[in-house]
Amino acid sequence: MKKSDSVRNARSARRAKAKAPRANRKVDNVRRLQLVEGGRQGAKPRRRVSSPPARQSHAVPPEIRRRRRLATLVLVLLAAGLIAYILTGPILKVMDTRRNRAKAEAQLAEEQSRTQALQDKKELETTEEYLEGKARENGYVKPGEIPIIVLDGEDSEESSDAPDGGNTTSENQSPSP
Repeated sequence: MKKSDSVRNARSARRAKAKAPRANRKVDNVRRLQLVEGGRQGAKPRRRVSSPPARQSHAVPPEIRRRRRLATLVLVLLAAGLIAYILTGPILKVMDTRRNRAKAEAQLAEEQSRTQALQDKKELETTEEYLEGKARENGYVKPGEIPIIVLDGEDSEESSDAPDGGNTTSENQSPSP
């Protein structure tokens, strides 16, 4: 073997190393070491390959599979129950708040309508015509007017309908002769 052949082999090994993935680099390093030390040329390096442990087939008996499924189902149901229990409080509070809000809004609408009615009444009672009418009902007159007071206006109609000709007597009073 010539020196130039060994150099060519070393160069080709370097090129292959650059192109090879990481797993093959270890093999290339071993090959290069063999070339430098004068090992066998062209021979593949021996690799110790440990085979993975033989996979033992552990078939799970159907009874154990059923128990596992049952345990998983129970855990899922417990988790769902716990989540429902935790969320029940806030959900009930939200529903109660909505109910109270609806009641409060109805009460507010009622109070607003009542306030509007009172404001309308206030506006009516502060007008000149209303105040004048109330004053006349209480016996007030404008300056220069003559007040007329009817004393027996309604009583005269009732007394004429009476059977004794308008003379009404009470038990305490005696009839006049």
